[in-house]
Amino acid sequence: MSLTPMGVLPREGATVQACREPGDEFEPATVQKSNLQAGMITLRFSDGYRTEVPFTQVKLETAAVNNDVEEVDEAYEAEVRPTLPLPPTAEALAAEPDAKYAFIAAAKEAGNALFKQGKYAWAIRTYCDAVDSLAASCFESRERMLWDYQAREPCGQCYSNAALCALKLEEHGRAAELCEQAMGCRPEEADLLKLLLRHGQALAGLGRLEEAKPHPHPHPHPHPNPHPHPHPHPHPNRTLT
Repeated sequence: MSLTPMGVLPREGATVQACREPGDEFEPATVQKSNLQAGMITLRFSDGYRTEVPFTQVKLETAAVNNDVEEVDEAYEAEVRPTLPLPPTAEALAAEPDAKYAFIAAAKEAGNALFKQGKYAWAIRTYCDAVDSLAASCFESRERMLWDYQAREPCGQCYSNAALCALKLEEHGRAAELCEQAMGCRPEEADLLKLLLRHGQALAGLGRLEEAKPHPHPHPHPHPNPHPHPHPHPHPNRTLT
């Protein structure tokens, strides 16, 4: 298996090759979080074992580099990362299962605060990292997370808000991709309307308005919204979800 030493920061939820102790063989593990200042990365191995190891004990598969790494933004790491909520540990989840919902709500609010400051690129990263952290730290898989209505609703909102940020930056291709990710969370009612409008605006910016989707989820919801309520039509570029 061709491996390259890790020279960039892996995304939370990415699969890497790592050794549990110096000298051990490398094996697959999932990234939980990274501490750039300390040079440490928290991993979860396939048997559930979770540990923090130095970056030197982690490698990325060459084929995964483009998808699973991101350039380190030192200003973001210094100014924003220390203020963000941390996903609950396994022990915290065992004691309070709803801690995962409090985490994603707080992380979404952190993204909203950056949006209101006009720091759109940082807001996008915060929203997307929040969803990745929730999936990696609190669920067996992303698919399982999307079956949890209380989790997928704020996740869809994070992606939709990130798409709005991309529109503000006139990054229409990125906005369209983020809208597609939000659609995977099966939004409903006002959230759905905002997302359709943002998706249409992104596609219009790409000259592909004819591709706008009239309905983002053709399959029925496995868990319908237990609290339906009407909302006035929102403006796609003025209202966060």
